[in-house]
Amino acid sequence: QFEIDHTLFFAALSAPEVTLQNLYPALYDSNAKAALAAWFADYQQLSQGAVDHRRMQQTNPAFILRNYLTQQAIEQAEQGNFAGVFELMSALQEPYASPEKFAHLRQKRPEWARHKVGCSMLSCSS
Repeated sequence: QFEIDHTLFFAALSAPEVTLQNLYPALYDSNAKAALAAWFADYQQLSQGAVDHRRMQQTNPAFILRNYLTQQAIEQAEQGNFAGVFELMSALQEPYASPEKFAHLRQKRPEWARHKVGCSMLSCSS
């Protein structure tokens, strides 16, 4: 079992040419490459090339709002800078836009956000 960034993982699986190397950036732990390679071998055998990549691209948005991005935008807005809020609003209006358009917003959760309240630690009462 290994932790992956699901958004990046499914984006890589949606590409017309899926390679194991394209899946590695979705891993949070580089030591899990062997486990991912085993999974990918099973995936290739089971799918036998019958994957509809176009349909996958239509189903998996290029941009998904992440808690850490929202938290950064909130913190900037509290300081009077709303650029981050406006940028996220633009990305949310075009979630299926070309992956390059908002590439800087399509990154794995940074390590600093793993245990930061509002990023990965949420409360139902907040």
